[in-house]
Amino acid sequence: MQGFLVPVWFVNAVVQATALLALAALAAWLLRSATAAARRLLWLCALALLPALPLLSWVPAPAPRLLPALPSMALSAPRAPVALPASGNVTREAIQAAFEISYRASFSRLLAGLPIRIAAMRVAAIGRRPRFDFTVFAPDTAASLAGAQTGTRPVWFEGGWRETGVWSRLSLPAGARLEGPAILEQPDSTIVVEPGFAARVDRLGNFIVEPV
Repeated sequence: MQGFLVPVWFVNAVVQATALLALAALAAWLLRSATAAARRLLWLCALALLPALPLLSWVPAPAPRLLPALPSMALSAPRAPVALPASGNVTREAIQAAFEISYRASFSRLLAGLPIRIAAMRVAAIGRRPRFDFTVFAPDTAASLAGAQTGTRPVWFEGGWRETGVWSRLSLPAGARLEGPAILEQPDSTIVVEPGFAARVDRLGNFIVEPV
């Protein structure tokens, strides 16, 4: 249908241009030979005919032609996931066989000769491991509160400077208790215990901060 748009547009343009030239020549002749009242009447008639000019030069476009539809085929993956063998023996043949079982269940047929492409694969594993012993994180039994303190420094709390103890977090013994203010340092973090709070170390080395 698009092939007919250019000829129809061209014919309409030629017809409209010819009609405009003819009307312009006729109007010029009438204006030269007519009276003032007739010229005013001619202008009014021209203004009234302008909206109808495209309709006078309209050429109908030919009816569109319907092209025959080309055959097409869409391939879809099975609606359900393809389950592979759980034994670990996942071969090319096992994958193809599992896919064909799932595809036939979804579409009741197979498309022979078409390659199979793996777009995504998920693996889920369920196993058992030995019970994990969290006591490996317990503080050293030889640790002491006095040995864990590294010094003091002034720290700004509640509108003023306060001399604050500094401690090595990983050197605190189990059961240790610190009253705020206190600073605890470790390689990956710094913990601030503000005034009005106390901190304690449990048997696994967890550092628990609570209000006093």
